[in-house]
Amino acid sequence: MFCEHCGAPLSETAQFCAACGAKVMAAAEPQAQSAPQQASSQQMPPQQPQQAFQQQGQAGQQSQSGDFMDKVASINDTADTTGEYDPQDIAQNKGMSILAYISWLVFIPIIWVKDSPFTRFHCNQGLVLFLAEVAYGLCAALLVTIFSLISWRVGTIFSILFSICSIALLVLAILGIINAANGKAKELPVIGKIRILK
Repeated sequence: MFCEHCGAPLSETAQFCAACGAKVMAAAEPQAQSAPQQASSQQMPPQQPQQAFQQQGQAGQQSQSGDFMDKVASINDTADTTGEYDPQDIAQNKGMSILAYISWLVFIPIIWVKDSPFTRFHCNQGLVLFLAEVAYGLCAALLVTIFSLISWRVGTIFSILFSICSIALLVLAILGIINAANGKAKELPVIGKIRILK
């Protein structure tokens, strides 16, 4: 190192020139160079944008699942007449009320528990659901047979479509079982207002 003013040799740690007393600029340069490095080290780590993106994705998934649950809740938002029934009757006959939604087993509580208004309520819905399942099954079998005579490919397509649509009946049965198990006299969507049993 040499002094910029007089050209005298300098030591590496010198801050002033021994010959002319001028301040050595080389000592200040490392500090100036270290400042951008400190500033760059204080910048946001590269992982933070990725974490923020992941958090946004999780928030989006939560909002989508929340929307789905809201739709399910709105479908099951039907008349609830639980307050009209005796709590003791509800507590004693939950099991029989659950049977009302399991296909032909609906006839067991219809015959066995005639005097329970709570079970009668669920038997009415279970009977309507059972008759809807039978009618749907017969219509689906008839139409699939007819379409299969025209073309086996068309028959296969309609068979798949009818199988997918039958999931709606399964969902109604599950909703009825949940309501009965929770001790609620709540109408099922679509078919809940139909009265067969009094």
